[in-house]
Amino acid sequence: MQPDDPARAQDDTTADTTGGTTAEAMADLVDLVVNVAREVRHHGARDAAVVRLTSAEGNVMRYVDRHPGATAGEVAEATGLQRSNLSTALRGLEASGLIERRADDADGRAVHVYPTPKAAENLRRLRREWAERVAAALGGETVHLEGTVALLRTLEEGLVAARRQG
Repeated sequence: MQPDDPARAQDDTTADTTGGTTAEAMADLVDLVVNVAREVRHHGARDAAVVRLTSAEGNVMRYVDRHPGATAGEVAEATGLQRSNLSTALRGLEASGLIERRADDADGRAVHVYPTPKAAENLRRLRREWAERVAAALGGETVHLEGTVALLRTLEEGLVAARRQG
């Protein structure tokens, strides 16, 4: 849409390089990220060996993969899941053989969550498929890839920090 479109509210009138406003560009970024994620999920995994996960299980698995040994409380805080939803996701992941829970040696009430070798293999297969799908969709265009990944990583960190602050 054009920047002078009255149907779009403009909270920020700083022009960006595409002729729109910074606020519009930010909103477009969110819209595109949501659409890309939906498309990736829609296509699913072609590899029959990939364990299919619910959205909550996927969020938990991504966190546990990056933070092996995290407590359930840490996983809940980081993913934004309520304890009951986290518990359901952990049970599903454990039943699929993707995580194991271990009691804390010092505090028997605390439980730490670890990815299994099966989880590592599942993630490897899934990431390979994602890379192939994205490479095909981009048609070899990779000039902005590193910058885009860095921008999205910064965005994720900022949004998580804002959520934690309340």
